[in-house]
Amino acid sequence: MESFKQKRANLLNNNPIASHGSWISKHSIAAGSPVHMGGSGKTPLYQDDLREGELENLSYTDTSSGEFGGKNVPLSGVAKIPGQKVEKFAQPGTPEYDRWLAAVTKDPSIEDKYKDRTVNRERAIDSETKVYPNPFKGRKIYGGVSLDPEVTESDSIPASQITSIFKGADDLPGYNAYLKKYDYKKTNKPPKTKENLSDYTYVVK
Repeated sequence: MESFKQKRANLLNNNPIASHGSWISKHSIAAGSPVHMGGSGKTPLYQDDLREGELENLSYTDTSSGEFGGKNVPLSGVAKIPGQKVEKFAQPGTPEYDRWLAAVTKDPSIEDKYKDRTVNRERAIDSETKVYPNPFKGRKIYGGVSLDPEVTESDSIPASQITSIFKGADDLPGYNAYLKKYDYKKTNKPPKTKENLSDYTYVVK
């Protein structure tokens, strides 16, 4: 990856305005103030050289959260990368102003480095419940209980679902036979659920 200094040097060699002085910001035109020019201002994070480590260290405002490991953790957030500052001024009607206007009209991306950018980050909590062999696969009804298509088609389903269907069908012998077949034991413990917290993904706009 090119360094910021190298990229700036390439732009200076190719840009008609930069070769005569330096950059000019067009944003002040809309506000009716003098046009800024001269791009030596520095920000903590240059926009054309974003690295994941730097994205992680930005100051984020949390936009959503969720419970993980008994704690409330942030799941998404937004941060701002300030555009590079400008220092000097050029008044409309001057040669420098005219050169800037012609160049930016031809290639508006020249001024992208002066615009603020937004970074959105997001991660997710994935829950995985332990499943067991499905004794109802292929059946649409069991003991008068209508089964969901997911149950009918699945090889494995959660223990709570198996117990509920046997109970709804009032089939205790069938339930005991199922436990014996797979050498399972009755338990009052809640079903085991495995949770994973994914890494953040970043989108820079």
